[in-house]
Amino acid sequence: VNGGFFPAVPQATVLDGRLSVLRRAAERAGVPVIASLNGCTQAGWVHFARKLEQAGAAAIELNFWHIAADPDETGTEVEERFIAILRAVKAEVSIPVSIKLPPFFSAPGNMAKRLVEAGAAGLVLFNRFYEPGLDLHPVAPEADAQLSTSYELRLPLIWTGLLSRRLQTSFAVSGGVNSGEDVVRCLLAGADVAMVTSALLRHGSGFLSTMLAEMQAWMEARSVESVAAFKGQLAAHGTAQAAETFLRDQYRRILSSTPAFGQ
Repeated sequence: VNGGFFPAVPQATVLDGRLSVLRRAAERAGVPVIASLNGCTQAGWVHFARKLEQAGAAAIELNFWHIAADPDETGTEVEERFIAILRAVKAEVSIPVSIKLPPFFSAPGNMAKRLVEAGAAGLVLFNRFYEPGLDLHPVAPEADAQLSTSYELRLPLIWTGLLSRRLQTSFAVSGGVNSGEDVVRCLLAGADVAMVTSALLRHGSGFLSTMLAEMQAWMEARSVESVAAFKGQLAAHGTAQAAETFLRDQYRRILSSTPAFGQ
């Protein structure tokens, strides 16, 4: 595609292969298959979104991964580009379109609100960046991807908890979901979906049964009969000011409970 995604990679060798995988999955999985798309240009996003729908995707996740490396590029320009891509894709497909966001906005809540207003059917918090390190032997950038840990779950939990009661959309948590108890945490914050990758890469797909058993054990220990009974229990209530005050109080509580800081 002229000016499209993954420039320098022959489309037939990568993109057509992924479409083939999607077709087989859509035919055999027995559940709706959501396709995730990352692109470079608006034309590329739109072109391949059409291809994903034609291949059987039940919905599309637009995976917004962008490094604003140009000092002359403003935050407003980045935000407007994301919204324009969402609108362009929605104009060309009939299936639901969700957005996977990076956490690096000056006002993530406002950006989430604008995307929902522009037609996003759901929000995925957050895109996990894979940052290269610096190797000293030899002196060169180091490509060393690390699987997520449960500690990384805290940032998406905060924002899911802040937004899930305020925005009329579905929320998915991504990054750091490594156990059944982590899934419970996502639900307590108000998420509708908990995305799991690293745990399955570590332990295999059978680990899903373990995670479900951990969730069930947590619920049975508290005599909770359904997810609906506790979903959103720890999501932010009241005004935005009340939520900010709560977070400030938690910040002080964390500092005072940490020996190195509380002395």
